[in-house]
Amino acid sequence: MMHRKEPWEWTLLGALALVVAGVLALGGFLVGKETWRFEVGAGIAAPPAQVFDWLTRREKRLLWEPDLIDIAPLTGTAGEAGSTELLYLRRDGDRWQIEERWLRVLPGRRLDVERVGDALRVRIAITITPAPHGGALSWREVRHYETWPDRILAPLEVIERKSRLEAGLARLARLAGEG
Repeated sequence: MMHRKEPWEWTLLGALALVVAGVLALGGFLVGKETWRFEVGAGIAAPPAQVFDWLTRREKRLLWEPDLIDIAPLTGTAGEAGSTELLYLRRDGDRWQIEERWLRVLPGRRLDVERVGDALRVRIAITITPAPHGGALSWREVRHYETWPDRILAPLEVIERKSRLEAGLARLARLAGEG
């Protein structure tokens, strides 16, 4: 003879079914979502030309840019459109490298780059606008994930990247503002 379910058992089974359906829906959404975007900004008490120098010179980038440990030129002249560099990165004991292509350079105003790795393509647009006491920097990042495992983890990675970038831009603001 089969056990007749009590109302609380049906409620529990219904809640479990909703949780499973929610997890499956979220997984399906994440697997299908290839592109993630975010924007961060910072006010910097330095002229736009000086801020631009901190964005384009190797020795200065190494002082503020999150995870960056070295930069090796590949083609062209560093800081000019059409040039490429190899970025060496490290976080939590992991090391990796990614190629950076300089797409558009408007000195003191705008920098567009593309970073390409094994399973990730990132477009970055950095804009500097003059402000009363220096410049305002806007960093827009569009991240495109190639594989489904990376897409599932993308929300966590984007949150961490944004947080690390905000800290890096705060360092940039401090360093550029000091001179």
